[in-house]
Amino acid sequence: MNLNPTDSPLDLVLLYGGTGGEREVSCLSAASIFHHLDPEKYRIRRIGIAPNGTWYLQPPGPGSATGKALEILAEGRPRVAALPGDGLWQETSPGNWQKLPVDVVFNIVHGVFGEDGRVQGLLETAGVPFTGAKTAGSALGMDKVFAKQLWEQKGLPVVPYAVAHRHDHELDPGYALQLFENCQKRFKLPLFVKPANSGSSVGVSKAHDWASFTLALNGAFAVDGKVLIEKAMTVR
Repeated sequence: MNLNPTDSPLDLVLLYGGTGGEREVSCLSAASIFHHLDPEKYRIRRIGIAPNGTWYLQPPGPGSATGKALEILAEGRPRVAALPGDGLWQETSPGNWQKLPVDVVFNIVHGVFGEDGRVQGLLETAGVPFTGAKTAGSALGMDKVFAKQLWEQKGLPVVPYAVAHRHDHELDPGYALQLFENCQKRFKLPLFVKPANSGSSVGVSKAHDWASFTLALNGAFAVDGKVLIEKAMTVR
C-alpha cells in the first residue's frame, strides 16, 4: 500500500478502535492495513480509541494482536489530544505534552464517530490531513435517510422507504403497529429495517411479519434513534 509518492518516509498515524458497536471491525481492519504498509515508506504510529473515547498512543509495531485484530492498550499508555489548529499531542507525563509528527492520519474508525463526520471534523479543526471523505461528505453518507433525501432531490431513483423515530415509538404505544401497517400497505412484505446511522450491517434485520418487525424495530432502535425501513428488492 503506497500513500507516499516521495522518497522521504511519511509520518503516518493509524487511528482505530472507537466507542461504538463496530470497534472490533475497526481493530481487524487496522491489523490488515498495518501489515500491508511498507515500513520503508512510512514511520507508523498507532493511536487506539478506547471504549470510553480516550485516545492512547500504542507501542511501536503491531503489539500483541488478538487473533488478527490490533489490540488497544490503555494502562500506562500516553493519552493523545487534538488541538485546534495545532495537530496531535501526546501526554509525556502528567500535565506535560509533546507534539506528534503527523503527515497524515489513516482513519480506520468504523461507524459512529469514525464515519459520520465527527472524527473528520476534529482532525480538520486540528489541521491534520486524513484519508477518506471530509466532514460534510462523511456526515451525509453515514446517515442513510439524509443520503436518500439528497439523492431524491437530485432526481436519482431510490428504494422506497419510511423513517421511524425512537421518541415517537416511546411516546405512542400504537406507533409500531401503525408504522407496520403503513409499510405493509405501501411496500408489501418483506421489509428491511436498519439503523439510520450505523455500518457493517449492525442492527439490520429482515421482517417477514408483525412479530419479526417488532423485533427488528427494537433492535434497530437499540443502535440509533432514527430507523430506516425499506422495501425488500429482488435484484438478481
